[in-house]
Amino acid sequence: MSVPAEVTKGAHPARRCGECHAAIHQTWAASAHANADRSPIYRAMRRASGRDDCDRCHAPLRAWVPGDERLAAEGVTCDVCHTLRDVRPDRHDAALELDLTSAVRYGPRCDAEDHYFHRMGCSPLFSRSELCGGCHQRNAHTSEAVEFGHDGPAAVADVTCQSCHMPGVLGEVAVGWSAGTTVSDHGMYGPGDELRARAIELRLRVVPEDRRLRVELEVTNADAGHSLPSGLPGRRIVVRVAGIGADGAAIAGDEWIYAKILVDGSGVEVPFHVAQRVQSDTCLAPGEVRHERSWLPRDGVVEVRAEVLEHALSATIAKAVGVSMPEPVQLTSARAEVPPP
Repeated sequence: MSVPAEVTKGAHPARRCGECHAAIHQTWAASAHANADRSPIYRAMRRASGRDDCDRCHAPLRAWVPGDERLAAEGVTCDVCHTLRDVRPDRHDAALELDLTSAVRYGPRCDAEDHYFHRMGCSPLFSRSELCGGCHQRNAHTSEAVEFGHDGPAAVADVTCQSCHMPGVLGEVAVGWSAGTTVSDHGMYGPGDELRARAIELRLRVVPEDRRLRVELEVTNADAGHSLPSGLPGRRIVVRVAGIGADGAAIAGDEWIYAKILVDGSGVEVPFHVAQRVQSDTCLAPGEVRHERSWLPRDGVVEVRAEVLEHALSATIAKAVGVSMPEPVQLTSARAEVPPP
C-alpha cells in the first residue's frame, strides 16, 4: 500500500496528545485499547494464525503509517478514533475511514475551539454505537459463521456502547479547561472498573439436609447489554462454590463454566481462526438468571463461599497458541455461614 507523505506526517503518538490531554491519556494508557496490539494473547493468536488481517482492528495505523512500527504498536491509539471520518460495521471485516491529512481531530463535543496543534471536528458518529461496531461486531473466518460480536437488548433499547463503556466523568478535557467539565472515560470499564463490578449478581443459599448441604446459586447477568463472556471465543465465566473448614481450607467444591466453545472437525476445542463449528454456547444472556445447585458434605464445613471469575482464555486454547494462562479476574463473590449440626 502506497501512503502519501502527508498521511504519515499527520499521525502522532499518544504521548503528543497527552501533552495537552494528560488525564485522558493516563486513563487510556491502561486500557485494552492501548494494549490491543501488545497484549500477549493477541500476539500469540497472531503468530499462531499466521495472518495479519486482525491488525485492522488491533493496530489500525499499521496500514496507514507503514514503517512507523512504534506508532502502529500503540493499538487503538488517539489518532485511530479521533481521525475517524466513517466506519462501516460489517460482520466479516472492519472498514475504517481515517482522515490523517487535514489536522482535524473529531469528537463528540461541538463547543471546542480550534487551536495551534489541530482543528476541532464535531462528529455525531461519536455518539452512536457504529463507532465501535466496526471492530466489535465480527464473525470469525471459519466454515460456519461464528459470531463474537456484542448483539444484545441494549442495542434494541438504543443504549449506545459509549453510554456504558465511556461514561461521563468530571475532569479536564485539555489543559486550561474547567475541572467541572464532563469527559468520556477512556478506560472502557468505567471508573474503578465498575462495569465488571456490577455486571453479574450472585446470590447464595445454603440449606443443611442431614449430612449434606444443599447449595443453591442464582447467577444473573444484571447490567451488561450483551452476553457474558463477550468478545473473543475462548473466554470463560467460571462460577465456583466451596465448602470451607474451620482452618480456612476448602473441603469440597463445584464449578460451572459459561462460554462459547469452538471446535474443529473432530470436536476438539481450538482457537477461532481454525474453528469449524460451535460445539456449545452457554454464555449468560443479558438479563438472564441461571440457577445452579450443588451438594457438599456437611461434616467439618463451617462456611460456604461462592465466586464468579472471568478468564481471558481457556487452558486448552492458551496451550494451543503457546501463551501462559492469564490470572482470572474476580467479578463478584458471596458467602454464607453453616449452622452447627
